[in-house]
Amino acid sequence: MSLFSSTSIAVLSSCDTVMNEARRRFEAGNFPVNASVISRTQSVGRGTHGRTWVSTEGNLYAALRLDAGLMQAGLLAPQLVSACLLRVVKDLGVEAKLKWPNDLVINVPGKGWCKAAGILLERKGELLTAGIGLNLVTSPAAAAMREGAALPAASLAEILPASSVPDPLSFWENFLRVFLAFRRRFPGKPAPDLWVHELLWLNEPVTLTIRGTAIEGVLTGLNAAGEILIATPEGEKAFFEGSLAARTKTGN
Repeated sequence: MSLFSSTSIAVLSSCDTVMNEARRRFEAGNFPVNASVISRTQSVGRGTHGRTWVSTEGNLYAALRLDAGLMQAGLLAPQLVSACLLRVVKDLGVEAKLKWPNDLVINVPGKGWCKAAGILLERKGELLTAGIGLNLVTSPAAAAMREGAALPAASLAEILPASSVPDPLSFWENFLRVFLAFRRRFPGKPAPDLWVHELLWLNEPVTLTIRGTAIEGVLTGLNAAGEILIATPEGEKAFFEGSLAARTKTGN
């Protein structure tokens, strides 16, 4: 276990999911705010909407209990976690962006933008937990990705020399330093203007798909609630859900 002044990290060799482990520790009275758990592997890792998250050894699988100040932050909470994750990845020398609402993407030579990390937020009573999965050394094969995924997957090892790829615990410790420093500086509700410039496809044509309905326009930013703003032929509109993808300027 590694200790910080305001958090602790439990390191496991395996578990079902780090989110389930966080909940069990909370129910046992052993998971205070800013405590976290990481695991080398997960047997039933999951992402958003209950999708399977492939959990091979060497990547980061972590869960962090968030403070009460983020309870009412809505979309801003996972975006804040993503923005702190982005900072640590960029400090490694990797070109990275945020894909709304809760993914981190990296620019891989020969492949372009690829998904490298995802954030999952769960609230159960007084427990608000952020689950973070980051591809450090491996990424799912194309066949393992969900049908219609906007981007392929990639890992940091596809960009960095092997000696520069951090181990999961070292990366997580660096992330916590960034995250806790940010919360000390901005203890209230996060402001999306702090990371809106990091959005993938900002000021570019996009398609937002919501339950089978496609909305086309130009991604213009985020509002104060963290909702995505898209300039459509009918004017600028805000959306709180959907799957975002790039669109060619011809609309194809």
